[in-house]
Amino acid sequence: MARLAQLAPGTTGLDAGCGAGARDVRRLLRRGYDMTGIDAVNEAVRLTHKLCPDLRRRVFTADLREPLPFGDESFDFALCVSVLQHIDQDVTYQATLPELIRVLRPGGVLLLAFKRGSGTASIYDHHY
Repeated sequence: MARLAQLAPGTTGLDAGCGAGARDVRRLLRRGYDMTGIDAVNEAVRLTHKLCPDLRRRVFTADLREPLPFGDESFDFALCVSVLQHIDQDVTYQATLPELIRVLRPGGVLLLAFKRGSGTASIYDHHY
């Protein structure tokens, strides 16, 4: 998340797998980022809309195993926090990661975090 702090407020972000309540979408909106959230679980999206009506135009149902409903180079950064471990590894490499990269602008930041035990492990590729 420290790398995201270097991005100027107003930059566009995607929370891929935002979950019910879209916590990171709300937190980053408060910090001035232009956020969109997606989650494959329709019930999670409905709960988010119920709890946070202001997010109805920002949080959508979309499955990371399928093509994303955004144009090429739509976002300055994308987060995918504790989600990829729930997707088949082959699908992650063949569909999910290429789609996340497709919707990022050149020089965009892709933050992947994985649940490990009671903590979270993050990966940041300095050469991407």
